[in-house]
Amino acid sequence: MKRLAQLIQRLPLIASLTLLLCLPAWGDTQRPFTIVILHSYNLEYDWTAEIHAGLFDRLKTLVRPRLVCTEFLDWKRFPSEALIQNLASHLADKYAGIPVDVIIASDDKALEFAARYRQQLFSDAPIVFTGVYEEAVPALTAGQDRITGVYENQDVKTTIRHALSIQREARAAYIISDMNESGQAVEQKLREALNTIAPDLPVHSLSDNPIGVIEKIVSRFTTKDLLFIGSYSIDAEGTTYTGETLISRVATAARTPVYVLNTHHLGTGAIGGHLLSPYLLGSVAGKLAIRILDGEQPNRIEPVATGVYLPRFDWNAVKRFGIERLPPGSRLINREDPFFVRYRSQSIGVSLAFLVLLVFIYILYLNVRRAKRLAQDLAMRNGDLQTVTQELEKSEERYRLAAVGSNDAIWDWDVRTGVIHLSDRWFDMTGYPVAAQSNEGLEKIVHPDDKKHFVAARDRYLEAKEGFFREEIRIRCASGAWKWISVRGKAVWEQDGNKIRLAGSITDIDERKQTAEKVENLAYYDQLTSLPNRAMARVFTAQALEEEEETNALLFINLDDFKDLNDTWGHALGDKLLIRVAETLSSLVNERIRIARYGGDEFIILASGTNAAATDKFAQLVLRLLGRRMEIDGRTHYLSVSIGIAMYPDHGDSFDELIQKADAALHQAKKEGKKRYCFFDTRIQEELRHYVAIESALRNAVDNNELYSAYQPQVDILTGKIVGFEALARWNSFEHGEVSPGVFIPVAEATGQMDKIFSFILNSVFAFIKRGSNLGYDSFEVSINVSAIQLEDEEFVPRIIRTIAEQGIPPQRICLEITESLLISRMERTIQKLQSLRDAGIRLALDDFGQGFSSLSYLNQLPVHYLKIDKVFVDDILTGENTRILTQNIIILAHQLGLTVVAEGVEEQEQIKYLRDHTCDIIQGYCYSKPELEERALAKLELSFNP
Repeated sequence: MKRLAQLIQRLPLIASLTLLLCLPAWGDTQRPFTIVILHSYNLEYDWTAEIHAGLFDRLKTLVRPRLVCTEFLDWKRFPSEALIQNLASHLADKYAGIPVDVIIASDDKALEFAARYRQQLFSDAPIVFTGVYEEAVPALTAGQDRITGVYENQDVKTTIRHALSIQREARAAYIISDMNESGQAVEQKLREALNTIAPDLPVHSLSDNPIGVIEKIVSRFTTKDLLFIGSYSIDAEGTTYTGETLISRVATAARTPVYVLNTHHLGTGAIGGHLLSPYLLGSVAGKLAIRILDGEQPNRIEPVATGVYLPRFDWNAVKRFGIERLPPGSRLINREDPFFVRYRSQSIGVSLAFLVLLVFIYILYLNVRRAKRLAQDLAMRNGDLQTVTQELEKSEERYRLAAVGSNDAIWDWDVRTGVIHLSDRWFDMTGYPVAAQSNEGLEKIVHPDDKKHFVAARDRYLEAKEGFFREEIRIRCASGAWKWISVRGKAVWEQDGNKIRLAGSITDIDERKQTAEKVENLAYYDQLTSLPNRAMARVFTAQALEEEEETNALLFINLDDFKDLNDTWGHALGDKLLIRVAETLSSLVNERIRIARYGGDEFIILASGTNAAATDKFAQLVLRLLGRRMEIDGRTHYLSVSIGIAMYPDHGDSFDELIQKADAALHQAKKEGKKRYCFFDTRIQEELRHYVAIESALRNAVDNNELYSAYQPQVDILTGKIVGFEALARWNSFEHGEVSPGVFIPVAEATGQMDKIFSFILNSVFAFIKRGSNLGYDSFEVSINVSAIQLEDEEFVPRIIRTIAEQGIPPQRICLEITESLLISRMERTIQKLQSLRDAGIRLALDDFGQGFSSLSYLNQLPVHYLKIDKVFVDDILTGENTRILTQNIIILAHQLGLTVVAEGVEEQEQIKYLRDHTCDIIQGYCYSKPELEERALAKLELSFNP
């Protein structure tokens, strides 16, 4: 009997599913998707309700019919394994024989349930989770595959920074959260983040106190106490509350703002923070589910934790605590609208009533005046009759003059006789003789491509018998040239519906059309090369991608070292080279190859209906063609290009996605040595993501006090005493930990952040020198590396001279290290700038000598004091005979030119002995000391490093 009752209960669901699966759904013969949503909690909790709303709003965008089934574990109120077993048994009957396409699970217990019973209950469907901490996923899913989702990672760091910016005099921090596993996980994240961001701030937990005790404690707080609440719906005594009751009680009692982590905690009296939005968690999870339903493999969809935060604050709490400044970009809830916004409908109603009254008064006034005028008009009627007669006599003459003076030609077609009358303007416009009046109309001289549209427009109008018809067409003039005209006409019908006359005007729009074509050419074509430009590339790429069955390749081409060529030979020759490149690429164009100039020295090739193997060969062809010798203005030039390649649909399904991926592959080709091509792959994407993450974090590194200076001693090889230090930039990132200078310095140079980092290091060096002087060490120098980008700035030299003078530092205690490759590429201008620095008393060093660009011939031209032999060169002096000979001669030549020789990267005693025997002056390297922080570096000034 029980099984029969269950079967009867399932009959409506089975019937509806059978109908949907067996019958076409509104013309769609595919069966509807079956989506099962599992919620750990019920909709009484705002958290679950908002996740559910986000899911459903996203799933509504599905075009194909779907059946969405929602189940609630209600785990927060009934955390019982028996409940889970009963639910599994119930669902086994409910979903028996029903194919499930995807499971969406919100929060931990639902994900665990889905993974545990997916094969038994839900057709082994893929799983999309949401609202689950990243570290909890492996244990909940037991390592199963075809699972992706959205992590619940509250942005505790940003919320803490917001709190510290609002309550700048904070003396302690307090945390409240549920005592269960998830609540304590949030509390631990808050504690760790506070220890990182504000290590001197005491942190206390109130979570193990009943709500009544917590209310008494927070009622004694002041605005110097920070109060954070994680997830809080279960009292420490075990009582479960619906809604956000506990947070509301704490916020009401507290005498300090309460910061929360989730959007549904707002409206309780809490002030807010950088909040995790359960609605966005649901929406993003729904988006991932749609991707799976569209055929994407779940294992290829990485779980995400972005796009789910909102900076929100409660205006009532802001007013309550008199807060005057909120973090930039903050949004407010509960803010009162201005008077006219709150009473908008009433204001509009009163205004309309007043306006109607004014209109009524004005109409009454006009009627009074009209009555007076009518009396006067009746008296003048007889006199006007004679005037009207005279005007009628003149009307025909006026019409003739209007037709002559107008820019339009007038035409009149008598349908009964077939005669078409054309005004003189028509013959001026076309060049035909007046005798060319005919019965054939415009159709005889209309351009073949326009004739069909013209006749169709006219026939549609005549069939509709209302309005007028208008069409823009080209006609052949007497000279044989084509001209654009706009034809406008209206018909007259008899009572029986037969047309008797058709007349109208013809306007010469040829000049306007030509102007429009020029504007379109400017908008969609590059004026230098006549190739399609970036906008047109977007258009023809979108057209090609509409052919979904085809595979397309986007090749992103960049000329190597084109800027140097422009700087050397001038922009006129550079333009000629670009034109030659465009001509070469144009020779490849066919029905499947489209090209465009993307901008500057960048070009795009779109190859349609291809594959990776064919694209590989095509890229080789492009490299060969563009690498050929070019004769321009009597000079021979050899170009090289780098190419990045993205494939549709593997790497993207839009122009923006493909160009982004191709650009990433292009950068990889540049990194690998240029003059090559590179296909996009996930490794490049990961490197690009890492690059972007480093760039983003680096922009705030100085403001967040993440940068610091380390000082490596430079030791006189004869006395063993420290004579100077090299200041080195170091970065301890909050997000990435210690980041190597080899990683972040290139990023800083590429993104224009070197000047900011250099200023920070320079100010640190000033403080270092002053502190050393206060301790009695007033002779050592400090070297600072200068990047190529900085030295190219025309303001760099005068700015650093001025800054050193303002700080009161003797200029001879500052040494700027310039890389050898920079000097060679900008020799003449660089020497002038270096001479200005030397004249100001600043010491100069030629860094990285021997790294591969060495030219002894230019040493006597450089106004430097030091020559630094690179570590790569030093490493080989004990084993390489040629290296030893070169080292000896470099030292001898440098001494003859009056330069002091510094060997850097020295790590072995044998290297020190060799350099001492060959009269090297200064040693720098780990053999004496690694780079040290300021205090430890100054302490080493007392040491002697001689054995």
